[in-house]
Amino acid sequence: MAVLEGTIVKKLKQKELKIESIGKVNCALEERVRSLCIENQIWQNLARSNEATSNALRSNLEQVLAQANEGHGDSKEDAGAAESCCCNNNNNKSAEEEDDHLAGNGEWSIPVRNYELFDGWNP
Repeated sequence: MAVLEGTIVKKLKQKELKIESIGKVNCALEERVRSLCIENQIWQNLARSNEATSNALRSNLEQVLAQANEGHGDSKEDAGAAESCCCNNNNNKSAEEEDDHLAGNGEWSIPVRNYELFDGWNP
């Protein structure tokens, strides 16, 4: 009877260790899911910011092309219009100052060169 009891206790301890190990793995996986959700949100915000920038640039380009097609002014004025149209938000800011702005939707935009935010991703 004592041998049987010892065997059962040993098996119970093994099962408890396995449950503890699975619990640790589960915790690690839950943390990874949270991390991936945050990374996903960052990428979505970056995509929205890039889409807004792309739309603004497309609109500016269409305006410049429309002005050029209408034949207003000489080529120097058209070049100046293109420069002011495409660079009107710059205001002589450095690249880092530009990175500190809010996206048009009120959310922080994420600069593309911050690759260190994403483990294991190298462009």
